[in-house]
Amino acid sequence: TMEGRGGIRLVWAFVALTLAGSPAAAVIRGTTGERELCAVSHTQQLQLLRIPGDARGFGAWIPPSVCARGLRPRSAPVALSLGCFGCRIESVARILYTVAERIGFVLIAGEQYEKSWNAGECCGQSRRKGVDDVGYIRILLGHVAERLAVANTDAVFAFGWSNGGFMATTIAHTTSLLAGVAVAAGYTYQHLRPLEPGSSTLNATLMRKTPILFFHAHDDTVVRAAGCCASLRGASKCCCGIGEQTERCISVMNVWKAWSLANGCGRSPVMRVSVDLPAPVPPMRCLARERCAAETIVCTSATGGHSLASMAQTGHEFAYARTVTEFFARQACALGGGAWDARGGGGACMCDGGASRGTPQISLVSLSPGAAQAMLAEGANPYCL
Repeated sequence: TMEGRGGIRLVWAFVALTLAGSPAAAVIRGTTGERELCAVSHTQQLQLLRIPGDARGFGAWIPPSVCARGLRPRSAPVALSLGCFGCRIESVARILYTVAERIGFVLIAGEQYEKSWNAGECCGQSRRKGVDDVGYIRILLGHVAERLAVANTDAVFAFGWSNGGFMATTIAHTTSLLAGVAVAAGYTYQHLRPLEPGSSTLNATLMRKTPILFFHAHDDTVVRAAGCCASLRGASKCCCGIGEQTERCISVMNVWKAWSLANGCGRSPVMRVSVDLPAPVPPMRCLARERCAAETIVCTSATGGHSLASMAQTGHEFAYARTVTEFFARQACALGGGAWDARGGGGACMCDGGASRGTPQISLVSLSPGAAQAMLAEGANPYCL
């Protein structure tokens, strides 16, 4: 849900379907830690934990695949969920359960201020009141590091949808907290600068080279793939005042190009990236440059709208979950100095040039949750971290 002009509430299929029958996040009080979270991991339900001295808390879920391998300190990367404007804390996090389980990540969900993030051009009360949401995320991750020893907060991978996409890219522009980002239907362009004085070519200002995966539909009328800016009028405007203070509309393709420059891709050739999508999801066209210091991929579809047809499947799995799963796994592997082997129809992280050192590889050839749990239980450090 997003807040429209004149107080009108706009609701899209993604949010309605995500929240329909969605259980509220359970609340655990006290000094709950990772062993207590593992005791309820089979529920696939966020546990809402408090941050001492902060009005906001965060959601946490440790998947069985992480619990099964013994909770070795800092052995599990973190999947950080950043929700949409007007959404409950679990609405976007729930589509990451499968991602976290299959590749052994701890799932953490940020709690928005009045269901909004102050993230560049978007949105709501948080933006109006100038809330320091980046500061909140910094405190959140510090608390996770203290409270959940298994979580490696040097390996945080954020997924944001809509307002959450604006937030994820804002964090990447202003801090070095994130090791990778995937965003759907939302991105900030507040931190883009001309490559040279007077140049129309834009460069992203990043605190570190940060892998990123963009998803956007060309028929999105809420956050337009062609960009949001003051020159748009009437029905062509973006929702919720996004871009009203921005003179130039900056498309998702131009944002991808700016990130490509910042991530050391230079002007290397553009290549198509294949993605495995279930029917009846609209086909995606994914592009990347061949040589980058950090992977920078953009995936666009002709249709899908602001929801990206993400709930087209039965159940609540994100239609592009496998793409996000493999992207995050590749980045975690690279962060630990491993080599990604994409042979065999899936992928595997090979530590120390393929030598085991007592550390097994993680394989994505089979993505069933049961297979992932059994595989990850074989060793404590599947990403060479």
